[in-house]
Amino acid sequence: MIKSLFVIVVISLLMVLSCGKENSQNPKSVLDNRDGVASDLFNLGARAQLYYRQEGAGSFVGFKISTNFIETNNGKYSLENVLAQSISIVGVGKLKGNDNINPIKIVIKILPDRIEPVNEIN
Repeated sequence: MIKSLFVIVVISLLMVLSCGKENSQNPKSVLDNRDGVASDLFNLGARAQLYYRQEGAGSFVGFKISTNFIETNNGKYSLENVLAQSISIVGVGKLKGNDNINPIKIVIKILPDRIEPVNEIN
């Protein structure tokens, strides 16, 4: 009897553990994805500043994300609020963020002389 009770307990524990793994992500993977999105955004910000200084002749208007950077292994990127003296870039990661529902999302603002984090959503 004790042996069968032990088997039932072990099976129950294994079921609970396996159910929990289906709906969760590896925290290190999520952190790596968030870092990757931030790194991609910084690279895009540097490209936007280079455009501002060279091709844009003092304006971000006309800057476009190159096709190889619209989507990377880390996420997808888009432009928002493209103005002469500033531009915002949104990065949406491949993995779910802190709420385990919505993907990682980071927004940065690029100015001629600096890159500012605007928002980290999830």
